[in-house]
Amino acid sequence: MHKIDGAGHIGNQFVPEDDLISRPPTELTGDWLNAVQGEIVSVVQAAGLVLSKPDNTQLLQAIRILKQPNLVKMTSSGNFITPADITADTVFEITLVGGGAGGGSGAQLGGGGGSGGCSTFFISGLLPSTAYAVLIGAGASGGSGGAAGGTGGTTQITIGGVVYSVDGGQAGGSNTSPNSRTSSQGGVSATITALPYINYLSPGTTNGSNISSVYTGSPGGSNVYGQGGRGGDSTGSAGGFDGVGFGAGGGAGVGGNPGGAGTSGLAIFKWVG
Repeated sequence: MHKIDGAGHIGNQFVPEDDLISRPPTELTGDWLNAVQGEIVSVVQAAGLVLSKPDNTQLLQAIRILKQPNLVKMTSSGNFITPADITADTVFEITLVGGGAGGGSGAQLGGGGGSGGCSTFFISGLLPSTAYAVLIGAGASGGSGGAAGGTGGTTQITIGGVVYSVDGGQAGGSNTSPNSRTSSQGGVSATITALPYINYLSPGTTNGSNISSVYTGSPGGSNVYGQGGRGGDSTGSAGGFDGVGFGAGGGAGVGGNPGGAGTSGLAIFKWVG
């Protein structure tokens, strides 16, 4: 690329014709026009677009494509396959969310299921065109007949023989206490915490309640990718509600009614390059 250098330019800037001082306009040269065209075409083609004469939005499309990081989201177990053009210096931002636990079914009050662990870590050194095994943690069923809910499944990826994982949420209890709480969030492996990482904590535990013999179950645990299910209410729907999104816990059931189900986990991969 270069600035205009045709006849009549002033400091490589365009100037208009001025008859009062006998100044001609700046000459548009083929070299400069081709340079501008080449720069624009390079951006469009780098974004993977095919040049189209009637489409005057391709530069805008290309900018939008190129400014976004590459992203892959996995909601079921399988292999994450790295692209062919990465290098050993390519940094991957990997987010793992464990499965949400099922809500408990208490004789009076069950406990809400815990949220799956939720963490983002940063790692390089992955090989190009390589399959890395990913396990997505299952959401657990809610308890029934006064039983505890199930524990959420672990979400993990294995890289170079090392397992990076987050646990599923802890099962919602069958405690009959009026203070039966939402169970704890799943933990994060030491292999993740040894790297640069961000841990997303569940908002915390919430008590169920018994006010004037009206029982309300505790909700399921939430995280940034999922909302815990609402607890059952003895004046209406006594069963706990299912979680929504990813890694969310099911709400607690009351009066022996079923707890809500937790939701499955998630893996997200982002990289630039």
